[in-house]
Amino acid sequence: MRALLLASCPILLLACAGKPIDDDDLPAEAAPVICDRLRDCARGYYEGEFSDHGDCLDEVTEALEDMTAALNQDPLCDYDEEDAGEWVNEQRGMSCEEWWDQYFDESTNAYAEEVFGCAP
Repeated sequence: MRALLLASCPILLLACAGKPIDDDDLPAEAAPVICDRLRDCARGYYEGEFSDHGDCLDEVTEALEDMTAALNQDPLCDYDEEDAGEWVNEQRGMSCEEWWDQYFDESTNAYAEEVFGCAP
């Protein structure tokens, strides 16, 4: 699951503004958006991996909590509430084609780069 989230995180920023999100709230704010992207753009994976939408929300929230905690421990990373809001908003507005184009780009991790200003 974490591998899929890391792979799905490379996101081309589209200069959309989002509300600032505290790092404690980010996993719960982002999970519904990520689950919607998975359901809409990777239905086969979504249906095979999760028993229902609630299961997706639980697993994605837990994975994001783990990733956020790890990035918060990295001295080279600095969480930015405004960038987090933009990242969630951009995920929400992305087409499946854009999502898939970024999903296959494993050379970047937009979650770390755009939200924490680092590249683990």
